[in-house]
Amino acid sequence: MGDERFTLRTWFMSLTGFAITILFIMGFSGLWRHNFREAILVLTLGATLTFLFYRKRVALLAAVGCAFIVVNGGLTALFHPSVMGILVTLASVVGLVFFLHRVVKQHPGLLPDDWQKIFGNK
Repeated sequence: MGDERFTLRTWFMSLTGFAITILFIMGFSGLWRHNFREAILVLTLGATLTFLFYRKRVALLAAVGCAFIVVNGGLTALFHPSVMGILVTLASVVGLVFFLHRVVKQHPGLLPDDWQKIFGNK
């Protein structure tokens, strides 16, 4: 049962969502540093991957991105606390709850055993 909980498609979609999140973070930090050429390139790559893999599942992508930020930013805020780090972590937790609620609304009546249907698995 453990091997059927995470299929190859689930791993691929999760890792792609994490990569898209990193690309958007890199792109917006490039815009902040006025490095427009790199920022536009990275944001275009992130938008292209979003269009290819998460076209009709944007709420799922946002939930995966918030989860990624909660895990990585939460650890940083825990060991190196700052006001901004704690605010980003709390905002990501609120966003994660909000977007997971949206995903649940998009898939009404989904049983806990069938959770992989949100990634496009049958």
